[in-house]
Amino acid sequence: MRTTVLAVLPISALAVACASTLPPAAKAAQIERIQCESGAAAQIAPAIRSVKVIEAAPLYSYMASNAGDNDLKVVDGARIVVRPPEGMTADQLSRTLQCHSAQVLLGEQAALAADPFWLAGSWLNIDVKPESGNYVITLEADTVAANLKVAAQAKEFAKAQPLAGNAIDR
Repeated sequence: MRTTVLAVLPISALAVACASTLPPAAKAAQIERIQCESGAAAQIAPAIRSVKVIEAAPLYSYMASNAGDNDLKVVDGARIVVRPPEGMTADQLSRTLQCHSAQVLLGEQAALAADPFWLAGSWLNIDVKPESGNYVITLEADTVAANLKVAAQAKEFAKAQPLAGNAIDR
């Protein structure tokens, strides 16, 4: 009897984990309810356009290779360092970007040119943290392929909205 119970537990745990993963549109609707304030859409685009990028780069993690002598680099998303927008805390910027991502994914708002804060058919985890007087925005998707797209979009966004005198060629 114990063997049967032990064999069923991992399978049931896996089923619960899979069932709790929301499709991107459902996740976007949930985030929109939590993060978007009434009339926020009109304020989001100007807030994002006001962001000045210092640096944008892929976000990497390292995995041990089978050979054991070299680590494999895996793109886990993007890291964008920006000047804090006027009068906006890191939490406010995080909420603004999450709301924007949700509304664009749901078709309620248009994507901006070179917009790294959403990805068609995929949910992005967006986090903003203060660092050395600036804000670091991390963007992470569910797959390496999606994260490669996010990293490319982040570079394009950086080129479109650089800090004055800051050449971004990464």
